[in-house]
Amino acid sequence: MEDRQNRSQEDCTGLLKKIFGKPENLLNKTAPDGWKNSSLFFVHHPTEEEQSERASAFRENLDSLHGLSKNAGKGLSPAPRPEVEVQVPDQSPAQPFDEFIDILGHCIWHVFSDNHDVVDAEGKAFHLGSWRGAAGFIADFINQHFPVGKCYGYMDFYMGFWYEEDRVKCFPVFIHIFEILKSEGLDWVYSFPGVYIVDFEKGDNAPDDPANYNPNKAMAGTIEKEERTKKFEQLKADLEKTREAEMEEARYKAPPVAVQAYRKVFGRLPEGFPD
Repeated sequence: MEDRQNRSQEDCTGLLKKIFGKPENLLNKTAPDGWKNSSLFFVHHPTEEEQSERASAFRENLDSLHGLSKNAGKGLSPAPRPEVEVQVPDQSPAQPFDEFIDILGHCIWHVFSDNHDVVDAEGKAFHLGSWRGAAGFIADFINQHFPVGKCYGYMDFYMGFWYEEDRVKCFPVFIHIFEILKSEGLDWVYSFPGVYIVDFEKGDNAPDDPANYNPNKAMAGTIEKEERTKKFEQLKADLEKTREAEMEEARYKAPPVAVQAYRKVFGRLPEGFPD
């Protein structure tokens, strides 16, 4: 995500209003064969098979973390696995409008946040905030303009959808979002995911008290700082190598669903995505 000038919060709110439009009409557009016959229905009502697969994956992660944290380096067998309750298939009645509003909010987070930028022709960004800030902006927007059966908070949209398969189900919604952006003369700048590090060490430029100056201590401090800087730069280089390798691999894999939707609407890959 580049440092950009930002459009006003009023502009951001106006753009979200255009994306939401009349949600009832948009719901019918993205689920023309009925809500229960739409892929969107299964975002809030995953199949029994999906729930079982998610529970199994969760158990495996718990096994790994629990065993590592308790017995790593001790030559011991993994600790007993904690019990994980398996969810029963969701039997709750569908609430198409409420569920659709929730889905639209999540998809907006994936487009406007996650380090990506929605930009105008001058390169100014419709910046909703940080990852948490953007989630809060979306929650407040829905609570004010499209209230449903719950009052949203930032945690409802923070990090978007946890499961990739849920994002895939939302392809029609991503299509709609990018159609609105294109009709408004806007564009989307993709930020390839990666791990970044920040050096919080602040240099101490205050002069030493001559009366307390210790040359041996000063030399040791200089050597320690140089070693720390060297390790930091090496870690940065290693992370950049990993990121470059992942970007190269991405050229030969199916792109994320949001990128696929962008390409369908704009006829090309977004800036920032490896081609």
